Amino acid sequence: MNGRTLETFGSCVKYDTISLNPRYQIPKDNIERDKKAALLGEGFYGVVYAAKLKDENGRKIKVAVKEAKKNKSIQVKAIQDEITLLADIGEHEYILQLIGAVTTDAANICMITEFCEFGSLDNFLKKKKETKQFISEIISTAYDNDWTSTYTDPTRYKAKSEPGWSAAYNSRQALGQVTTSDLLAFGYQIASGMIYLHEKNIIHRDLALRNILLKSNFKIKIADFGLSRATSNGVYVPSDRGVYLPNSTAPDGIISLKSDWWMFGVLIWELFELGDNQPFKNMNTINRKKFLEGGRRLEHPIYAPREM
Repeated sequence: MNGRTLETFGSCVKYDTISLNPRYQIPKDNIERDKKAALLGEGFYGVVYAAKLKDENGRKIKVAVKEAKKNKSIQVKAIQDEITLLADIGEHEYILQLIGAVTTDAANICMITEFCEFGSLDNFLKKKKETKQFISEIISTAYDNDWTSTYTDPTRYKAKSEPGWSAAYNSRQALGQVTTSDLLAFGYQIASGMIYLHEKNIIHRDLALRNILLKSNFKIKIADFGLSRATSNGVYVPSDRGVYLPNSTAPDGIISLKSDWWMFGVLIWELFELGDNQPFKNMNTINRKKFLEGGRRLEHPIYAPREM
């Protein structure tokens, strides 16, 4: 079914027809927003809020809805691109699932995705740290505080020295506790999702902890594909020289599948800082490049095993 995006030229508005698989097209009237609820998120291109979606059987399911802010042409186009990309990606265990979209009316275009109960991973981990619900399972290491030092023995974990620790995992999760094992699992899931995206030649371009969502079953969902692009050769060259580059972009500034993995490394650093520390804090693009080209790196994350 066809929808339309907006493109502004001076005072004129040009409509570009786009195509979307009919199975993703959802009537606007089927979406019921709770106007009293706070926004789930807000960015340059749009806002995200919780809503109820009436399915074909008349049941109401909780979903997340993303729509453009103020109906500006660049924001409408960005959301349309994200809808198209998610539809092309299809379903994957660790990728935010597109449920449908409203595209027939460009002024009210919106994207409907699965709802992630625990929200963004950075905020989730910050709260766990603040409420002292994070448990480090690292009990000893064979290294000092100098991250450049060598070690002879691997990190030791509670599971190795405390009988029954592993068996009590579900009990800890039921109490709302998060452990080192969970952080490792989150990292593995994110890597699995990125491998899938790259197999489809899709560059995420903004991989960061804030763009990872978490379900109540502790499964992550890679989200926010507003900057993502499909590529045929593994490299993306923006047509706009003023394109936004996240702070975790590789120092050479080249946008590619490889730069996504650079961002993944920075994300892992964020993960083991429990989202409570900003990478390359107070550095602009030039200073960050000098910092890295001078051979310097981010300090070893507080809660990370030495092997990382």
